[in-house]
Amino acid sequence: MAEADALVANDLVDVLRDADVIVVAVTPFSAPPATFDGFDEGFYERVITSVAGAARTSPVTRLITIGLSANLALTDGRRVMDDPDVFPPGLLPFARAHARERPSDSPGIYT
Repeated sequence: MAEADALVANDLVDVLRDADVIVVAVTPFSAPPATFDGFDEGFYERVITSVAGAARTSPVTRLITIGLSANLALTDGRRVMDDPDVFPPGLLPFARAHARERPSDSPGIYT
């Protein structure tokens, strides 16, 4: 296991050089805050862009991102976070931020 600042791609290149698998599990806090005022929804997208860019310089073939159950599909095709009866609307900024870092929601980040 190795640690580095996921927002600094140049620092990641050395850390990821010998990695077999890269797992990205990121959260800016350990529990939902009282408010999402000022919450940066682009944070996760920048992390994934940085890590994916650094991973392209290494022989790593597997990049795994840990997301949220809020992104799972319901039987009607919507995501869990799209149903206010299932997912608390107050957590939507956090869920949207994670959703954007998924390959299907972030064209151009993954090859």
